[in-house]
Amino acid sequence: MKKTILLTLSITLIVSTLMAQERTHSGFYFSGAVGPAWGTTNGHDNQGNSFNVTGTGAEVDFQIGGSISKI
Repeated sequence: MKKTILLTLSITLIVSTLMAQERTHSGFYFSGAVGPAWGTTNGHDNQGNSFNVTGTGAEVDFQIGGSISKI
C-alpha cells in the first residue's frame, strides 16, 4: 500500500514537472523539491554469504542563487 501511494505521488510530481512552463528569472532565485525514495539491494560475496539491504527515505533539494545582470 505504501509503495502504491509513493509511486502515485512520484508519477504526479513527474508529470506536473514535465508540463510546467519554462521560467526565467533575474535577481534572487530559490527553488525547492522533496520526493520519496525506496529500494532493495541483494548480493553474494565470494564465500557464499548473501545479504539484503532494503530501505525507504526522502530526498530534499534546495537551490539558491541569483543573477548579476540580464543578458
